[in-house]
Amino acid sequence: MARRAMRTFRWVVLGALVIGIAFLFGEGHMTGWAAEAQSPCAIHYPSDQRIAWHCRRLQKGETLEKLFGQRWVDVARFNRID
Repeated sequence: MARRAMRTFRWVVLGALVIGIAFLFGEGHMTGWAAEAQSPCAIHYPSDQRIAWHCRRLQKGETLEKLFGQRWVDVARFNRID
């Protein structure tokens, strides 16, 4: 019985190690991807060339309502942030 328990214990430890290693390497890969996609200003679509625009980030204390008045809802929908 002790042998069987020891064998089971080894498999559990081995499984935990495999999952831990996969998690660590998977996290590193996802971190690199997240860093690349961090800025929405870096995303460009072909239709962007039709109109003049510039990327703007809201500063601390700014809101869409303060910047665009009653049209803030339209701006949010157009930019897919509604």
